[in-house]
Amino acid sequence: MKPVAPDNKHHLIQYIASPASHYKWWFIAGGLAVFCISFLMGQVLWTELKTQLMLISLIGLVLLTVGVAKHWEPRHSLAVSQKKLRYFHRYGQWSIEWHNIQRIFIPIFRHDLEQQELPYIAIKLKDMERIASSISPRLASRLVHEQRSLMVLAVQQQEITPEQAVLNLTPYKMTQGYEITGPIAAWLHQMKALEQAYGAHLFLPQSAFSQQCEDVMLALKSHL
Repeated sequence: MKPVAPDNKHHLIQYIASPASHYKWWFIAGGLAVFCISFLMGQVLWTELKTQLMLISLIGLVLLTVGVAKHWEPRHSLAVSQKKLRYFHRYGQWSIEWHNIQRIFIPIFRHDLEQQELPYIAIKLKDMERIASSISPRLASRLVHEQRSLMVLAVQQQEITPEQAVLNLTPYKMTQGYEITGPIAAWLHQMKALEQAYGAHLFLPQSAFSQQCEDVMLALKSHL
């Protein structure tokens, strides 16, 4: 983790880098270079190599698109302060206070009578409803779809029923008595099913980190 300047409350913030921006300039430069080569060759050989030049241009477009997409990904996956943990995603962010975290661990499942680790960091909350106010509907909707593979595996492992794995769009009733609707409600329903299956509410994928999950997990657990 990389320490940076204190925030406005004089608490040091540490950032955990995201791998999303890795090689983004190589992709952008490579895409532009391929386009230029295709354009120059087309001035002379378009008639003879029309199909090949179109294919080369398509490759350049793919490289350029990947590079631009990487450019808009967040530079950091996590921000760690003395009071809270904040998760950054290209579709938004969520945050939780440390005193609301009960456990941080690597989830496991059984395969051929052996236990195997999942490529996630799992976080069990003491009160999962408190995070609902810190997430946008856009990110909640994205996380519901990104974590479908976890739901499918949970059904295969017979940890939840197939009915529980179906996207639940019904309103979620909070313990305070009011209801939440829309993507955040679906996300809360899914978190309850994931907690039943794996013992955690939040799941941070290995793909979000430049480091191994075990290293990030140990760094986070030091704040509990």
